[in-house]
Amino acid sequence: MKNIFSFALIAFAAILFFSGCDDKENPGVPQIVIESPEEGTTYELGDTVHIEVDITHTEELHEYLVELKKASDGTVLFSEGEHSHSMEVHVHEHWVNNVSDHTDMELVVTATDHNDKTNTKKVHFHCHPN
Repeated sequence: MKNIFSFALIAFAAILFFSGCDDKENPGVPQIVIESPEEGTTYELGDTVHIEVDITHTEELHEYLVELKKASDGTVLFSEGEHSHSMEVHVHEHWVNNVSDHTDMELVVTATDHNDKTNTKKVHFHCHPN
């Protein structure tokens, strides 16, 4: 009986340990940190949207793509990406809000390594017209 209780206690502890791990970050894929824009930010007409992204990986990257899109229909308003053999990429770009209607936006960042391990992160924000 004591062995069953010990086994059950160890199994319960293991379940708690592994369920407590943050599975949002998978160390086997490129890691993406979107520093700017921040989720939920609102930009007025003519405001500059600063695009700051850090991509890191324990292996060489193959490529990355940064796209600024209208959330409603996926229209791409800004895009930067390239083939890369680096283990770190920093994107520092700007886009000026020139929308003619209230527009929900999303910044989508995708990074892939040479083993086709891919990670994608998104940030949503809003742009006001005049």
